[in-house]
Amino acid sequence: MTAATPSPGHPDRNTAVGIVNALRRGVPPEYGLESFSVCRAEILAQFEEDLGLVRAGSSLLRYIDADLGQGKTHLLKLLREVAFRRDFIVSIVELSSAECPLYRLVDVYGRIVAGLRTRESPGEPALEAILGRWLEVMRGADPERRRKTLDGLPNGMKGALVAYLNATNFLGPSLERQDLVLRWLNGESLPLTTRTRIQLTDNIADATALAMLSALTALARDIGYAGVCVLFDEAEGIVSFARSSQRSAAVANLVRVVRQTERSHGSYFVYAATPSFFDLLDVNRQLQPRGSDGLIMSPLPLEIDCLHELGARIVLLHSTAYQWEPDAATTARLITALQPSDRVSDTTRALVAALDEMREQ
Repeated sequence: MTAATPSPGHPDRNTAVGIVNALRRGVPPEYGLESFSVCRAEILAQFEEDLGLVRAGSSLLRYIDADLGQGKTHLLKLLREVAFRRDFIVSIVELSSAECPLYRLVDVYGRIVAGLRTRESPGEPALEAILGRWLEVMRGADPERRRKTLDGLPNGMKGALVAYLNATNFLGPSLERQDLVLRWLNGESLPLTTRTRIQLTDNIADATALAMLSALTALARDIGYAGVCVLFDEAEGIVSFARSSQRSAAVANLVRVVRQTERSHGSYFVYAATPSFFDLLDVNRQLQPRGSDGLIMSPLPLEIDCLHELGARIVLLHSTAYQWEPDAATTARLITALQPSDRVSDTTRALVAALDEMREQ
């Protein structure tokens, strides 16, 4: 077994340390996934094709069917890296009955907006930067361009943008009012007296959340971004909701996402769930936008050759992270001993532990 050659974009030492630390815990790292992703060319090609369509003005909804430990979170973070390269704004949202239940759509909206990231600042919330870029474009635009931008937006978004523009006016800027607009756009429920100060009537609610998200997407495209990707990672699943009313509301909200996909432009939704979700719901009958090809992406377990390649890349990352040269014969034995498993995370965690032990000897 020969050592892996560095993959395109092989990370620097600090990034490699972050990757190895994440793999040691059995979780996907935040960044650098392309450096050790293997045997996912077919799914990545589908991602690239979809993003091209969305950039051209379509909106799409895709599903990923993968059991726990089979790589759905890894795929979502890998998709984020692909989308960043194409200049999309991306938000990954972990759905759960406790923290972010799908039956409360305004909460989901708030998580989406809070999670927005861009290629320029992948570790920082993007909303304020998006508004700042919009202000720059609008201040350099002619009145007709400004009118056209605002006319296509719902009243709530128009009001928020005007309030933000006024709060940044060089004659009387107000950081406090800027912050209030950002909080409102993040879905925070502000009291009437506070909303009155920024001339906004109603809070964002379940009934208006998706329209506001579409408005943000339209705004992003208007200032030069390719679109917005919203990647849902279903941590527990709709099937875990204790009350049938909650489950019904969650399914109804997912149907609303489907319908919104049909009406908006430049949005890419990906919903990753475990097989229990697909056992509960007839996705192709209930939860596909009109005109969809019905494709559900299912990452297959890594076969032995893919595992060996993965192992070689992890050895390379470990050596980059800790500036050492593992014994070639020993690492070759470790890599060739890797066997297919239901949970790839268990395999990578065990390999990193073995490399840690080798390094300490």
